[in-house]
Amino acid sequence: GRDEGGFDPTDCGAGEPRGLRRASRIRAFRAPAGLPIARETFVPSVRVMTADVIIIGGGVIGAAISYYLSLEKVRVLVLEKGAVGQKASQGAVGFLTIDSIPFAHDGLLRAALAGRRSYPALAAELEGRTGQGMNLEHCGSLRVARTEADLSCLEREVRWHKDHVSSDIETLSVAELRRRWPDVEGVIAGGYFYSHDLQITSS
Repeated sequence: GRDEGGFDPTDCGAGEPRGLRRASRIRAFRAPAGLPIARETFVPSVRVMTADVIIIGGGVIGAAISYYLSLEKVRVLVLEKGAVGQKASQGAVGFLTIDSIPFAHDGLLRAALAGRRSYPALAAELEGRTGQGMNLEHCGSLRVARTEADLSCLEREVRWHKDHVSSDIETLSVAELRRRWPDVEGVIAGGYFYSHDLQITSS
C-alpha cells in the first residue's frame, strides 16, 4: 500500500519507482576499475545505495577527493546533476599555475606546490588505471601587460613568485614578445613567461 507520503512502491510505471525515476537525473561518478565504489543492494522494487562518503559535485575537486578516498578503500558516491567536469572545472582551462592572491597563506602555498609537483606521477597513474589521459603539457604560461600600470602590477607578482615559487621566469620586451608570440595583438607594454607552468585538458 501507499505510505503516508503517498509513495507506492508497487507503482513502477516504466519499470522503476517514481522516486527512483526522479533520482535518476542525478548521475553517479564511478571510481576506476579495481577501486571500491558504493555498493548497490536491492529491496523489492526500490534500489538502495550505500556508501561511506557521499560527495556533492563531480568537478575536479569532487573527482579528486573521490579518487584518493577510493585508494584508502573508502566506498564513495559522487552525485553530479549535470555532466562530470563540465562546470567551473571546464572554465578553468586547465592551467596549473600559482599566483600570490589565492596562495599568499603559507599553508595554501605549500599545498599548491605539493599538488603541482604530484601531477606528472598522477597523470601517468590515472592513464594506467583508466586508459584516460589528462594531456598534461609542460607548456609554460605567458603574462602580458597592456599598459605601464599593468606592467608594474606584474612586476610585483613576479617578485613574489621568484621568492616563493620559482625564479624560472623570463622578462620579455615588447619586441621579444611579438617575435615569439606574433598572434598577440593590440598595444602592449611587455610581459613575462612562466616556463614552469603546466596545463591539462579541462574537458
